[in-house]
Amino acid sequence: MASVAINGKPLAPDVLVDESWFLDPVFCEKSKLWYMLSKTLDEEAAWKDVAMAHIQAYELPMARGRYCLVGSELPMARGRYCLVGSILHCSETMKILQKLYPALNLPEKCADDKPYEPTHMVSQEKTKSLGIDFTPLEESLKDTVESLRERNFVSF
Repeated sequence: MASVAINGKPLAPDVLVDESWFLDPVFCEKSKLWYMLSKTLDEEAAWKDVAMAHIQAYELPMARGRYCLVGSELPMARGRYCLVGSILHCSETMKILQKLYPALNLPEKCADDKPYEPTHMVSQEKTKSLGIDFTPLEESLKDTVESLRERNFVSF
């Protein structure tokens, strides 16, 4: 999403961001949004590599059969997909973690403790056309913490 939503257009609660949005590299440079610029340039390079891989796969007779099998069993994915289940302020995420893991020593508030106001929405239409259902955030956070705990990256 770093190469999608910030493109100079104003974001508001009624704005629906989708796959047609592209971040402007010139806007990123002028605004010194280096992370967003790197993601935009990465995506641009990835698309060039993917195009070349498809050409090579088509030109190599041995590779064609493998791609056809996969393509016939799955819905066709074309282009970009915004894989965003929801947009939350860090304070909302903290509340979920505090509820799930009261023993964790979490800060009471985020560094940005301004009241949360919805900034924009992200379309899920294209993603859902593939049959993708989003994992609820609470479940995803719990799975992440448990995975970190199992690997001894966190203890409590």
